[in-house]
Amino acid sequence: MGKGPSKAWIVFLKSLQLAVYLIPLFILLLGIASPLLVFIAIKTKIDYIALLSDETYHLLNHICHQLPSRSFWILGAPMGICSRCTGLYLSFVLTYPFIVKKAKLYGTRAYKLGVYLLIPVLVDGGTQWLDIRVSSNTIRFLTGFLGGIGLAMMAASVRLGIIGLISQRKRR
Repeated sequence: MGKGPSKAWIVFLKSLQLAVYLIPLFILLLGIASPLLVFIAIKTKIDYIALLSDETYHLLNHICHQLPSRSFWILGAPMGICSRCTGLYLSFVLTYPFIVKKAKLYGTRAYKLGVYLLIPVLVDGGTQWLDIRVSSNTIRFLTGFLGGIGLAMMAASVRLGIIGLISQRKRR
């Protein structure tokens, strides 16, 4: 009865927490690396770098539309993720570690605020999808940045809830 969660369960949760942070970081790095690989491939004419660049873009195609007109460009090539995704992943990677430290102060309010911070992304993306207006890359980036902070707040809040459940089970 007084047993807490198994070591395997704790390891799983810690791994999950690490993945929540590392996956957006990895996507952001690939998004930045993809145009750099194109530039290197063009300048060096090395075939395997061009192949690596193509594979990087293809991998990122599964998580982002990659429209060149909606992407930032580096060294003459579009990033592997659009400007909205760039803002989202960048802000998540930058803010998640700090929000995790402060999540206890805010409790469930952090989750609610995170949901509110996703509203600009939904409005910007939704109105653009419905052809009501055309957004600029700057607006896409800024709304994505707010959305990334919102997602970080929500992830930190969920993490805190899981930790609370584990603590309750330990006390039983």
